[in-house]
Amino acid sequence: MIAVVWQFQVKPGKQQEFEQFYGADGEWSMLARRSRSFLGSSFLRDQASTTSYLLVEYWSEMVVYERHRQSLVTDIRTIEERRD
Repeated sequence: MIAVVWQFQVKPGKQQEFEQFYGADGEWSMLARRSRSFLGSSFLRDQASTTSYLLVEYWSEMVVYERHRQSLVTDIRTIEERRD
């Protein structure tokens, strides 16, 4: 198993939208669930800065994660643009 860690600085006032986007039923998780290798994710908010988050994704293996990213590059870019 591998863990991929992403760090985000969220615009003030956008925390709820961010949490919905990356939450269990959010767009990002739904896209990741297209791969059987995706094991789940969690996000952590910095208690000292309510706009700082870490997102941790769990995958069965790195090779499968990399293939997933390559095969869905267009979909990933589309939702990343919407997120931004």
